[in-house]
Amino acid sequence: MNLWLLIILTLTLQEGLSVIAVLVKAYQLHYSLWIIHLIWFVVTVAQIGIGYVFGKWLKKRYTGMKFERWIDRQAKKLEASIHSSGENVALMFLSSIISPFFAAFLAAWLDITFLNVFMFSLLGDFFWYVSTWAYVLGATAILAKAKYGLLIVLALALVLVIISHYRKSKTL
Repeated sequence: MNLWLLIILTLTLQEGLSVIAVLVKAYQLHYSLWIIHLIWFVVTVAQIGIGYVFGKWLKKRYTGMKFERWIDRQAKKLEASIHSSGENVALMFLSSIISPFFAAFLAAWLDITFLNVFMFSLLGDFFWYVSTWAYVLGATAILAKAKYGLLIVLALALVLVIISHYRKSKTL
């Protein structure tokens, strides 16, 4: 099987050990890290979008059914307990431990805007992705290759600035 296809499939499924194994092999064969990062980004954005749309569609399709009413009650309880900043943290955490598709799908049942779901799911999955590369390269290799560490920090800082700007404009 073509390793590029395998990279796409494992980044889509996001099963920890298989992703690490495939990324180690790609790294050993000197595959372009930039293309792998781009694949991760495209796959993650697609999963968030598809998961959110599918969750909204399913919610609308089963409106009024017993299961949907139960989910709605549970979602309202969850929303009341975590409030707005808590939902963002919960989305980041959820996206860092499960696929962004499922995080977006679950968030679609809550009254969370797509922009918030997108930003915080992407950020959470970014944490997962960076930690996966830490396993692949090893902590000492990440420190030795400071330029990649710097790029990761700059990318994370950019994401945080965008989120901060969005939050400020939302409160005005």
